Amino acid sequence: MFSPPLIMSVLGSIVFIARSTFTANGHLYFTLFDDAMISMRYARNLADGHGLLWNPGQPAVEGYTNFLWTLWMAALHLLPVTEPKIALVVMLTGVVLLAANVMIVGKIAERLSHGSPTVVAVAMWLTALYYPLVYWTLRGMEVGLVTLEISTAVLLALRLCDTPGYQTLAMLAATLSLGIVTRPDVVVPCAVISTFALWTIQASWRRVAAIVLVGAGAATLGAHTVFRVLYYGAAFPNTYYLKLEGAALTSRITRGLLGLFIFDALQLMVPTALATGYLVHRRRKNGRGNGELLLAGMFVALCAYSVYVGGDAWDDLQYTNRYVTPAMPGLLILSSMAIDSVVRTCRDRRSLAAVSGLFVLASVITMTFPLSVQSVQGTPLDGSMRIARAVLVLAPVPVLPLLFVVTRTRNRRVAEVLSSTSFLQLFVAVVLTVAAFVGINGQSISWWLSHNAAYVEDDTWATRYGLALRQATVEDATIAVTWAGAIPYFSHRQTIDLLGKSDSFIATRPRDAHIAFSPGHDKWDYEYSIGRLRPDVVAQVWHASQSDLRAIERWHYTSAAPWVFIRADTAKVNRTAVANIACIVMDSDPFVLGGVHRRPVQDATDVGSRSCR
Repeated sequence: MFSPPLIMSVLGSIVFIARSTFTANGHLYFTLFDDAMISMRYARNLADGHGLLWNPGQPAVEGYTNFLWTLWMAALHLLPVTEPKIALVVMLTGVVLLAANVMIVGKIAERLSHGSPTVVAVAMWLTALYYPLVYWTLRGMEVGLVTLEISTAVLLALRLCDTPGYQTLAMLAATLSLGIVTRPDVVVPCAVISTFALWTIQASWRRVAAIVLVGAGAATLGAHTVFRVLYYGAAFPNTYYLKLEGAALTSRITRGLLGLFIFDALQLMVPTALATGYLVHRRRKNGRGNGELLLAGMFVALCAYSVYVGGDAWDDLQYTNRYVTPAMPGLLILSSMAIDSVVRTCRDRRSLAAVSGLFVLASVITMTFPLSVQSVQGTPLDGSMRIARAVLVLAPVPVLPLLFVVTRTRNRRVAEVLSSTSFLQLFVAVVLTVAAFVGINGQSISWWLSHNAAYVEDDTWATRYGLALRQATVEDATIAVTWAGAIPYFSHRQTIDLLGKSDSFIATRPRDAHIAFSPGHDKWDYEYSIGRLRPDVVAQVWHASQSDLRAIERWHYTSAAPWVFIRADTAKVNRTAVANIACIVMDSDPFVLGGVHRRPVQDATDVGSRSCR
């Protein structure tokens, strides 16, 4: 049960969490990705009895898209855990989800490979160490839960194909329903899995299975939609109107393709090529492999969905986004089957040359890929690690010919040594697995080692900013922000979301044709959010032009620092404190999402006295 990949998953997660900690106000703090902190705000309000709301006492707006995950966060807020540590409990939940998914992946790999220990081990290792899945899960997003739900549904669908039964069918329907409740767009992989189940199940079971699976999915969607209409007054989440409504299809597809084929190219190239080669070889050889096609279909479907919606706002992190990541364990299983196939059966020169060429190309791309993530420039250490990665990715090239030599050599002793399962196959399998792992995760993990996880510094800054604003304002003060997660959560203040994730007016306003499409970050209206709603503090602005800044001052706001304003007639703000806080935390371009060089607030009393006007 406690296999090495499972143990590594848990230990690696603990190290990842430990590196994200920081201190503020004399306490050790944990925080999550800013979007996860938005869900945390809804969850805390629900746990406190205010309802599933953004701002207590104001009209309900569905500014989240992870209903079940938000409910889980609300349950965690009922525990006797202090505010600095509540995010740790969410992350520990992620550790359990990641470990459970590794176990399920092992069972899927065992079933598809008919018990091959190589396939099972490689699949579990690649999944346990797949950085994007670890990152999105441990930074508090629902990705880990969605991935586990999809992996479980795949396993149940495979079992249903082999041995139909009411219990397995009911479990599959329940798992798919939970996935849809977790995120509405999980309906895409649910449709793929249901189609596979109905296609492969025995004909005598097909009608019953169709009624159960289609009925469960439709009932779940219908029930959630009714709840949404009754509670929020809208048929879709607010983020649907914000991100998709009115966005040109060509703009979405162009941006989605850019994220998939440019930013994700280095990470996806090796597993996609291995999986494709294996599927082509397998189908050509015996025409079997329906289960493998399910895994491939899942990956293709989620990639297509990501392209259709325009990708994610953080595609330039250079690894798979929140939409594609849940399909990656399936692709990694196919990669492990490809590695096993190469080790056990591949003796063809052209096949070995193709695999060698893949790793040569991966090595070349590793050396030429830009050393920057989210505007953070690479260092000499990053350059050294890039060379090491290129060498490791290239390692299979001199090793793979051994598989051909063993069948051609006339020296019986050499052939016996090389063909020994305990030597050649294990050695080549390890080399291929390490090279594949480095090709997939090398850049993201080396970047984590030298710079920490993306946005950890920014989330730390946002937490400290929120704590400082809490001390500098009275309880009924209102703040306006663009980072709508940690700042509102830790400030405990009524908040105006300038980018509209939790503001239906902004979300449903017409798009400005002059603003490039960027999911969730291309709609704002200062005349409404500031001129009409009148926040006491404008803690941030987003791409404000000089005319915008003049308008803010015309609405009787005084500049406390660049990009920070205080309403002239408010008595709810300690102006000196806010000005000094702003000088410390906002002394750089606030328009850049990540990698901003800020002077961090060490705690809420560290406000300094430096002028930044």
